[in-house]
Amino acid sequence: MIWGFSLFSASNVPYAQVSTEKNFNHAYNKRIGARDARQYLGPGEDKITITGTLVPFVTGGRLALQTFEIQAASGLAFPLIESNGTTHGFYVIESMTTSETHQIADGRPKVIEYTINFKREGDDNLDYSKIAVGMKGALGL
Repeated sequence: MIWGFSLFSASNVPYAQVSTEKNFNHAYNKRIGARDARQYLGPGEDKITITGTLVPFVTGGRLALQTFEIQAASGLAFPLIESNGTTHGFYVIESMTTSETHQIADGRPKVIEYTINFKREGDDNLDYSKIAVGMKGALGL
């Protein structure tokens, strides 16, 4: 799976679980003597949560996760695409959580567990030209 320029892979940032949440918007109108009337308004928020464990001596470590942080700090939505070509849409990172355990003598962790929460951007807010310009600034070019 890839989000923008950041790659999830077995050798770099492997993931163990992908959870999705899709919401659907409805409006309700009160009626006298009857149940509320409901009307479907369209799709709501889509969220994807990816969790995994890094073992820096085998896989990527802190630096591998920093590529996700740099993109997230740009504030831009990037495409989230599975390795089989399935495109989920454009997502932003809403939050990232890491937990480092089993430190060696110099303080580096043997194990890093991470959770990345993605939130889908509305299709009407997308400006593809901002991705290149935003990443140019994030990379200091």
